[in-house]
Amino acid sequence: KGDQEIARSADTSEVRVTAYRRPLPDRKGYGVLFVLLNETLRDVEVPLVVHASKRLGGPGSLTNAAVFSALKAPPGFEAWWKVLADRQGDAVVLRDIESGDAVEKYSTPVGADEAYGPIYLPSHDYRVFYGEFGG
Repeated sequence: KGDQEIARSADTSEVRVTAYRRPLPDRKGYGVLFVLLNETLRDVEVPLVVHASKRLGGPGSLTNAAVFSALKAPPGFEAWWKVLADRQGDAVVLRDIESGDAVEKYSTPVGADEAYGPIYLPSHDYRVFYGEFGG
């Protein structure tokens, strides 16, 4: 059961997904790093499909507001930044580790628990995303 599929991309032939999980500090769910690797000679845009969110502690729980508020405000704009963070809402997202951007939920395919994207992957490149599940 250790190799049971947790997540994958829509294009399983040449786009690989690896999930690394650790318990959240409250031990009620997991923080998960998803690494998406594009092994094709072309750029692709695919959703990240989560098939076993139960193995991750439950449905996604990282919110857009949490992602936005974790970004550092430019000097002198702290009050304005807080107003923007408060407007972000409770949409469940993944965080792009490199840019800090949020990737929102995507239309969930039949048989899947949830999906995020679409995610752009350049040719022979990878991207890393963080999500929280359960809690």
